[in-house]
Amino acid sequence: TVTELMRQRLIAVGIKAERIFTASNATNVELFFPIAREEALKKLNLDPSQFYLGFIGALSQWQGVHYAIEAMPQLIQQFPNIHL
Repeated sequence: TVTELMRQRLIAVGIKAERIFTASNATNVELFFPIAREEALKKLNLDPSQFYLGFIGALSQWQGVHYAIEAMPQLIQQFPNIHL
C-alpha cells in the first residue's frame, strides 16, 4: 500500500497484516520545490498571460485526471485562457 490508512482498510477486510507492506508516497523536497510562477513559465517557454493546470503523478484512473479533462469545456467557457 502507499498509505497507512489503506493498510488498515485491507486489514479490516481480512488480509493478514504481515502480508501487507506500506511504501509511502513522498517527494524529495530538496530536489523538488516550488518556484515563482514567472520563473517556471520562462523556463518552460509558456505565455504568462495564460493559465495552466497540471498534474504530476501516474495517469491511473483512480487518480481522477479524467475529471479535469471532462471539466475543460466548461472551464474554457469561463476562463478562455486556461490550458490543461
